[in-house]
Amino acid sequence: MSDKNPILTVAYCLETNRFEPAQTAHLHQRDTFYCTKCYILVTPVCSCKKNYFFRALGTLHEENCRYRKEPTESTGQGTAKTGAAVQQPFLIPSLLGKITRVPRIGRPDPAELATLIAAASKLPILVPGTLENVVDAWCSMSTKEQKKEFLTINGINRSYFESFDFIGNKEKDINDFDWDNKIIYGGAKISKGSTQGYYFVDCYRKFPIQENYFPVKIILNPEFTSNNQKTYISEIESKDVTVFLHGCRPVFDPKRQRLIINLPKDLRYGGLCIRAK
Repeated sequence: MSDKNPILTVAYCLETNRFEPAQTAHLHQRDTFYCTKCYILVTPVCSCKKNYFFRALGTLHEENCRYRKEPTESTGQGTAKTGAAVQQPFLIPSLLGKITRVPRIGRPDPAELATLIAAASKLPILVPGTLENVVDAWCSMSTKEQKKEFLTINGINRSYFESFDFIGNKEKDINDFDWDNKIIYGGAKISKGSTQGYYFVDCYRKFPIQENYFPVKIILNPEFTSNNQKTYISEIESKDVTVFLHGCRPVFDPKRQRLIINLPKDLRYGGLCIRAK
């Protein structure tokens, strides 16, 4: 959209206390949103051509606001011209997990609202994402971009570069990795189990346990292999892959003499992602 006819695509949300893009704000559109320039109430909408933007509620944007649209004869209201369908920008997640909403009673006065918006403007735009979304974003970035973009995990805000840790770093032992608050990644190989639908993931990095070295092993059940991966596991069997682990740490099994990782049932925000090399 040209600067001559700008569309409001990012607004301040009172309940999350953050700036949010219309694409994700549309998912909780009953919350309270304000224009970031003139502070009037707006609401996220999606046009019939799948363009996401914020529309003024019950009034026009202020005279000096760049998002003001003059009333039209047909509607008597300022209506944003969304034009032809445009490709929506790829949103880089700034949060691994669900957004935290804090319901408020009443609305802030103009001075308080100005203070809230000024503070929120200094934070990354809030874009929640799953582990799959975050891994996709990281894989699409250069190292320079990874150092520029920020990601919040469990309340800790770091750059994408700092949020991912290479399991092959020999300077770190198994307890030196932050399995809960970072995403640990590294090379592995997938092998087929004797039972149909089961696969094993063996990480190349081995850790010293009781004077022996053991790789991290992960068992994939049929539910995981059929529902949770973009790439069919059978297509990358016996091939080099990159695994991404979050929120689950290796535990040594003395009976089986191996390091194992038990994956959570809910794999949206933690567990394992696999990408073919």
